[in-house]
Amino acid sequence: MMKASPIRCLVTAGPTREYIDPVRFISNPSSGKMGYALAKAAVVRDWKVDLVSGPVPLSAPKEARLHPIETAEQLRNSLIELFPQCDVLLMAAAVSDFRPAKQLKQKEKKQEARRSLDLVPTPDCLLELGLQKGNRILVGF
Repeated sequence: MMKASPIRCLVTAGPTREYIDPVRFISNPSSGKMGYALAKAAVVRDWKVDLVSGPVPLSAPKEARLHPIETAEQLRNSLIELFPQCDVLLMAAAVSDFRPAKQLKQKEKKQEARRSLDLVPTPDCLLELGLQKGNRILVGF
């Protein structure tokens, strides 16, 4: 009797950071706990798990492959690479909706600091992947 292939699960977790300059960024307080719990639940079911995570102080299940990211663009790039091989996508990351239009190469001095920040939208990863869904299960939070 042939053994069925394990389900391949792609999970996202944690926040993204959108840098203003090398030391300042726009982010959110996402803990990543939901995404890490989903990854653990998938591992317990013997699924093959890829966990794409923003910066959080959590340990990934040792059976999961961790893909650390910081920005929404890095998240998008990881998803584009990993999505074709997955059966299930659980999108629990708290992705920044906007990023600075221009990222400065060095920290701005307080006296020279801008009083406003031009923002542009970040990619809508779930919408983009939904257009390529096929038979996959996609869950967004």
